[in-house]
Parts: sequence; structure tokens; C-alpha cells
Amino acid sequence: MEQTKFVGVDCHKNTIACYVNGKFKEFKTDFNGFKKALEWAGKDCSWALEGAYSYGLTFSVFLLESGCKVYEFNALATAKARKALSVCGQKNDWGDAKVISIFAAQSKLQEVSTKTIKLKQIITKRKLLVLQRTQITNNLKSSFNQLGIKVPFKNLTTIKAYKWLQNNEDICIQQFGKILQTLNEIIKTLEYEIEKLIPEQAKKLTQLTGINTLTAATIYTEIKGKKMSKSQFASYCGVAPVDCSSGMSDKQRNNHRGNRILNSILYAIAILQIRFDKIGNEYYNKKLQEGKSKKVARKHLQRRLSDIIWKLLFTS
Repeated sequence: MEQTKFVGVDCHKNTIACYVNGKFKEFKTDFNGFKKALEWAGKDCSWALEGAYSYGLTFSVFLLESGCKVYEFNALATAKARKALSVCGQKNDWGDAKVISIFAAQSKLQEVSTKTIKLKQIITKRKLLVLQRTQITNNLKSSFNQLGIKVPFKNLTTIKAYKWLQNNEDICIQQFGKILQTLNEIIKTLEYEIEKLIPEQAKKLTQLTGINTLTAATIYTEIKGKKMSKSQFASYCGVAPVDCSSGMSDKQRNNHRGNRILNSILYAIAILQIRFDKIGNEYYNKKLQEGKSKKVARKHLQRRLSDIIWKLLFTS
């Protein structure tokens, strides 16, 4: 088991902990650190990363560009493996990297996709730019309110609003108008790239009320190409209830261990379906008539939506 060709990597914000064939070493999360890690392990190894799409995203890109095979290792599997192997009394980077290296060869790992990484990077960039745009527009509106100036536009990200801002006497407001226009143009360019990169299978999700191209792309990148059953997908999204029955009591509780991004997306889709979709609204009202509360009825709808999304993504 020790003589595996998998390098186990426990990824963090500032360091990557690597273990292979009885050797352990930590490297910094920069280009020099990545280069040293590759030289230390050798190019003939495969890499199993915990957090390949989060803290290990940059390292994953480096390894793929270097011609290495990269796989994602589930963090929950790391915790179970560490307890089963009794590597160490307490959680540490050395123990995590070791169990990843040992159990990677025995697990059915999902290979990290370059296309998924690129799509996720673009979505992340767009999210940051939208946040900056929102902060600027909110600050501008607050400044106008303090000065007692009535803004003639509800939305400051339109062409008319840009012209109005850039014609203002205040030079700072003029510059903010130019910045907003630039941000909006970049965001539109990124959205165009997302539309080009999103696979046809994920585009099918836009058939559902409440899902646009951006939402479909986010769902696709969060799934990361994993193959799973309908119930596994519901559990991964955090919408499948967890059984906590004891004795004569039959109880279930919410699943707090699923993917929180997918969970929040399903929540938003459910709200939109209740308001604007006939079938979704009928299903929601049916649960209310059965005596369910509004919160529970909405959770039932989220569970039903996860099944529909699974069918569109993993079948046909």
C-alpha cells in the first residue's frame, strides 16, 4: 500500500502538504513551490488533491499544464480513511496527505477537468467583478442621497446612466462612471465566454424556470463531472433529509453537509418556481394542502427539483 504512485496532497491557502512513498514535504502555493513539488515527487506520479477545485485550483492547473494526471479526493473520505488507518491521534497535514496517497489507488477518483477549471475561473472572476460593481453603485447612491441629489435612474449600469455620471461636474463621479462602464463591458465579455464553454448537457437546465445560462454553468462546475445516482446527487446538494430516528420516534433533520452553493441555488430556483412556474406552484400548493408548513413544502420542492436536474444532467 505504501508503494503507491499517487502523490497525496492536502491543499491550504498558503501551503500544499505532499506525501508519496514514505516521503512528506510542504511547499508554498506559488510557481516556485509548485515547481519544487513536481521535481520532488517526479513526473511519473499521479496526483490526488483534496480541494482540487478550491485551494488547490492553481496547483491543479499547473500540474495539468505540466502533463500530469490530477484527481480530486473527497475531504469526507480523508477523514474516514484517517480514522480507519489510525495514522495519528489528531488531525494534521502529514496524516491527511498520507491517507490520500494510500487510499487514492483504491478509490474511484474523478479526474480533474481542464474545461471545468477554466469555466469555474471565469465564473469566479465574474462574481468578483459584479461585487465590485455593486459596491460602487451603492456608494454612488449613498453619496447622492447625502448631497440631496435625486438620481434619475434606478439602475446605474445602463448606457444612459453612464453618460449621466460622466457628464457630472464632480470629477470623482465622472471617473466612477467610466469604471462602471468598463466593469460592465468585462462582465458581458465573461458571460459570453461562459456561454461558449458550457457543455450542451448543462444547457438543457435552462429549460427549467429559474435557471439561466450562468446558473446552469455554476451547477455544472460544482458537480465537477462526478457520476452519481439520483439519491447521491440530492445528498450532495444538501436537500436529502438525514434520518435521526431513535426508538419509537421517527424523525429526520436537514442535511448540513451538502454543497452549500448548490443548496442555495436550489433554494432560489424553488422560490422562483413557486412564483412563476405553473407546475412548481401546483406541487408546492399540493404539499401545503397535505398539511405541510410553507418551509417544509418548499424543501419538498427543492428535493423534486434536484431529481429533475439530475435527470437532465446524467441521463439522455
